[in-house]
Amino acid sequence: MIPSRRPYLTTWAEVVTSLAELDPDDMICFDSGPNSPDDPCLIADTVELEEDEDVPPEAAERGWTTTLIKEELQGVVGNLKGQIPNPDLATTLRAAAHYVDHDAFIELPQPLTE
Repeated sequence: MIPSRRPYLTTWAEVVTSLAELDPDDMICFDSGPNSPDDPCLIADTVELEEDEDVPPEAAERGWTTTLIKEELQGVVGNLKGQIPNPDLATTLRAAAHYVDHDAFIELPQPLTE
């Protein structure tokens, strides 16, 4: 269950499995990756950021400057589901990391058909 108070620390596994429960203005702040389901991240409300802030102070204190907004992560997941019906968590995290690194959706190799 997603806490109602923002910001809060969580893991990528929790974010992916509870994506629908995030608020529309939520952002995920993190360091790099995501590489593992247990990698930490911070959920914050973009509306609560000061005008000169890119990330909330709680993320900046950790040196975390990378962010995805809920809509971007939903796009990553939607694109991935368009390529494979039920992507596992590891593949979803790989697709999110690819999006962060390349500002583009991942393209998975298509299986050969006979």
